[in-house]
This record gives sequence, C-alpha cells and structure tokens, in this order.
Amino acid sequence: MPARLFYLWRLLGTGFAFLVFGVGGLALTLIVFPLIMLTLRDAARREAAVDKVIHLLFRHYIGMLRAIGVIGVTITDGERLASCRGKLIVANHPSLLDVVLILSVVPRAKCLVKAALWQNFFLGGVVRSAGYIRNDAEPDEIVAACRDRLEAGSNIVLFPEGTRTVPGQPIRFRRGAANISLLAQADIQMVMLTVTPPTLTKGEPWHNIPAVQPQFGITVGSSLDITADLLQKPRSIVARELTRTMERYFTGK
Repeated sequence: MPARLFYLWRLLGTGFAFLVFGVGGLALTLIVFPLIMLTLRDAARREAAVDKVIHLLFRHYIGMLRAIGVIGVTITDGERLASCRGKLIVANHPSLLDVVLILSVVPRAKCLVKAALWQNFFLGGVVRSAGYIRNDAEPDEIVAACRDRLEAGSNIVLFPEGTRTVPGQPIRFRRGAANISLLAQADIQMVMLTVTPPTLTKGEPWHNIPAVQPQFGITVGSSLDITADLLQKPRSIVARELTRTMERYFTGK
C-alpha cells in the first residue's frame, strides 16, 4: 500500500479505535457488568469476572489495532507478566495506550486511576465496576485498598510518574509506588513500555498520528522482592532506594 494511502488508512483506523473504545465502555457499563452483578452474588467472584472480561476485551482490542494496521506490538517475556499474582506492576508511561496494553496481557489487575474517571461518561461505570482505586483517596485508604486487592490475588498497575511522560523530559518517579509496596508487603514487577515513533503522548490530540506505523513494545523486566530484611529498615530510606532503583532501570542510568 502506498505510504500516503496507508497514512490515511491509519488515521481513519485511529478514529475508529477511539469510537470503539468509547462505545465499548458504555456497553460494558449498561449491559455486561449489570448482567454479571445479577448472576454472581459473591463480591469476589464478581470482581474476578469483571477483571476477566476487561482482560479479554483489551486483548482483542489490541489484536484489532494490529490487524487493521494502526499499530505494531512486540511483547518480550509476556508469560511472566501473565502469571503475576499479588504484585505491583510498575511501568513507565509514554502513551495513552499503556494501561490497555498491560491489561491485555495480565488476566487479573486493578489500577490506581484519576478521580476524574469516576465521572467519565464512557469509562466511569467500568472503573467503578472493576473495583479500581481512586488516586484522590487518603493515603491510608489507598494502601488498605491495594492490600485487600493484592491479598485477593489481583495485581495493582501503577505508573510512578503520576502522568504520561512528556517527550524529551527526564523520567521522575514519585515514591508512592515504593511506599505502597512496603506497606502492603508486595513485590514489584517492572515493565518497560516503548513506542517508536512517539504517539498518543501527553497533550497530543488523537489525530496527530506519526508518518509511519508506531511500534509498541512491552518488555517484562526484573522483579524487586520485598524481603523481611528490607521491612526492618526505616521505610523512608527504603522507599527512596527502591524509587532510585526503579528510575535507574527505566532510564538506563
């Protein structure tokens, strides 16, 4: 296909993908999740079912994007990510598609999300039904919610930058992920996300697509184990060390 024609095809495909995502969120809220609530009375089974539905739909959504040529995706050591249980999944945040990519690989995961999503017309019902955690809650409430979900076998997806990376700016991690890991005694699984050329970055409109097909990469990295020895040290010091370790991994410095 000629380059110009392929560009136009990807532009139309990107608009279609955003439409599908919004309509799909409404369908989940209005139809699928209410059916799950009616058929499963146990709260734990309901949340597990919602997690599974989101995982399968996101996996097929990414498959659709690849099939119509909007993006390319390469996954390295994805089986390690798929088998995670009760871990903090910590990733960098180069693109709007990052959460979808991770949840397309992980069968059971919760997210710490912006409070504004609770009132979002398309996604509010999804984040509420899935039992995701608001980032504007009190710190003790956030830690308790994370601990409950981790003990139930879910993973927690966190982006320690707090927002999408601004292209050209250095990565700076906050200590929230490290503190949650220590207080919940949960190991950290690091996941490196890449996109070349950059697309769907912070502040970039959806229609500003690159001249060539963007290639997304998911690389499952090392795991940071929270040992009994670490827990005996002052938390502020350990949190700072863990944060620096994560920054070094994601920046290569």
